[in-house]
Amino acid sequence: MSLWPRIAEILAPTEADRGFAERLLGELRSDGLVADTQSALARAPDAALALFYAILSGERSSQSPVREERDPSWALRADFCYLNARASGVGARRGTFLQAAKILPALGARAVHLAPFHPCHFEVIYAIESPSMVDRRLGDPRLAASGIGAREQLRAFVEAAHLLRMAVGYDLVPHLAQYARTVLERPELFRWIDLAEDRRGLEAGLDPESIGSRATRIELASRVRALVGEVKRRAGVDNLEADPDDAAEAERIERAYYAAIRGLIERGLWTVLSHAWNGVGLPEFHRYDRDGNYPVFRYRSESGEDVGEAAYSVVTPYAFHDGLPPNRRPDPTRAPERNDDAVEYFARVFDCWRDGFGFDFVRIDSVDHVLDSTLDDAGRFPVSDRPTPEVLRSVNARIRANGRSPSIAVIAERLGQEFEAYAGMGFDLTLGSDMLRRVDRPLLEDSFALADRLAAVPAQGRKASVCFALDTHDTGSPRLWGQSLTALMGRERLALRRFIARFASCGAGRRPLYETMGFRDRSAGLYEATIAALNLEWRDDADFTALCARVDRLRERFGSFLEGAWMAERMAADGLAWWFLRGRDPGRFLVAVASLETADGRDLDRIAIPLGGDPLVQHEGRVWDFTDPDGAALCVRGELRVEGLRFLEFRLYELRQAFY
Repeated sequence: MSLWPRIAEILAPTEADRGFAERLLGELRSDGLVADTQSALARAPDAALALFYAILSGERSSQSPVREERDPSWALRADFCYLNARASGVGARRGTFLQAAKILPALGARAVHLAPFHPCHFEVIYAIESPSMVDRRLGDPRLAASGIGAREQLRAFVEAAHLLRMAVGYDLVPHLAQYARTVLERPELFRWIDLAEDRRGLEAGLDPESIGSRATRIELASRVRALVGEVKRRAGVDNLEADPDDAAEAERIERAYYAAIRGLIERGLWTVLSHAWNGVGLPEFHRYDRDGNYPVFRYRSESGEDVGEAAYSVVTPYAFHDGLPPNRRPDPTRAPERNDDAVEYFARVFDCWRDGFGFDFVRIDSVDHVLDSTLDDAGRFPVSDRPTPEVLRSVNARIRANGRSPSIAVIAERLGQEFEAYAGMGFDLTLGSDMLRRVDRPLLEDSFALADRLAAVPAQGRKASVCFALDTHDTGSPRLWGQSLTALMGRERLALRRFIARFASCGAGRRPLYETMGFRDRSAGLYEATIAALNLEWRDDADFTALCARVDRLRERFGSFLEGAWMAERMAADGLAWWFLRGRDPGRFLVAVASLETADGRDLDRIAIPLGGDPLVQHEGRVWDFTDPDGAALCVRGELRVEGLRFLEFRLYELRQAFY
């Protein structure tokens, strides 16, 4: 039974709210996408959107749109949008699942990738306290006071997405906060150090070489378990990961949790932090910072270089393997041993969200460098604390319930194009690296080559692809662009990026578009909202939203054609690219033309593109410059002449051979 009629009843919509909801419903029924920007919907009345979903739940099934799929190939035909529920608020009002549900109708995607929604440390949503809990602060307090807690509100969010025929994805993270609840409840799944009383070094009997061993892991975990167990006994708490709706009970568990953390710190028991992406072995205890009251680790690359700048510093990885030495590659003759308990637990995290909440796909975080982090070609033995290809194969099999949930798709957070290798681990998509590049000649050349590689995969082979990411949640990091692409790049560059993503792949070489909340109306601040409890900086650029919609609608208009099409003639030069998309009908084809980024930013006055074949044959069709959704008619013979293409502009031509 739908939760939305009850939510609407609690929020008590007015007649004005009903009018707003009915307008949205009318637009959705006629066009599949509402005209409002995401910013506008974020500011819209809660009751209006609740009524919108309540009415929709009486017209449509809330079953997942991909539940009946026989395999995850639906993901190769979908497009994705990343959404951080915590960042969906406006002004002083923080984001909630209700707020996040409000902007869903304006996402324009077939799949929504939901950022971590668990309680976290230091306000960093990827420093997760427990992957089985829901952050109570993401619940709307009015609904919670009426008996609909945060977990049920998450369920309502998933239902809303399914009503809009969107799949919903979960972010599976191979590390947790340093003192996560899961770490305290299951200490044997993680690595620990025990410091001497004076904090100048490790406790007697321990040394850096032994920290990565199975025996030390088990021994230190037993000390942690004993201390945490005593704190829980005194507090009358059974499980620090319990997730009750009752606020008083949740507060009692919270007090016990932080008492346990204080006890571990006083005792000198700390988890080993995650290594840097380019580190080897495990980080090594270096010294104790008495001012900050925390241990400092050394992070070294294989060459001995200090790579601490690239370390996460607040999270600890699952101990997927024992036997990793400090800051060096393991000895191949004494290869690390797999810790099946840690692998099994990590692989089962998604069970709850798949079976209990209806999530449809997973993105596995922090798997960017797994191919270059193993001792052997088979990917069994790690160089560092990252999961190996063998571990990821096991995890992906479990995510699909070992064949019982075959439609579950899995995305790798890999900023690269090695789709073949990741497909071998059970992934359907990699994220790609297009969001880190300018739309210039090298990018188009690489896009053409990748489309050819994708199309060349045998029909009987396991299909996988690479997303074309317009943006991601972390491009604003100082290590990447330093600010959101929506803030860094103007409207013209963002629009060109979208056009390339929509029309530079097709058929067997199709690449799903991946974007972020707020991209369609040039809102900014998503990275900052990942590492602090901040809302998105809503920009409400209605003109850019309309331009995105025109590009997307034209892609949908040619959807059937593009599904069976292939990329034919193509050309990429400094400042210009064009390519032909041909289908089964030899007399009909599309030509995409784009002015690319260059240092001098020049306009292109006249371009002649040969159509091939008999130069006397006439072609008729239409051209779209995306200022007019209807385009303009044209008639050409022998060649396609493109005139007046300004810097960063793009056009799409549909041509058919004329017969008289």
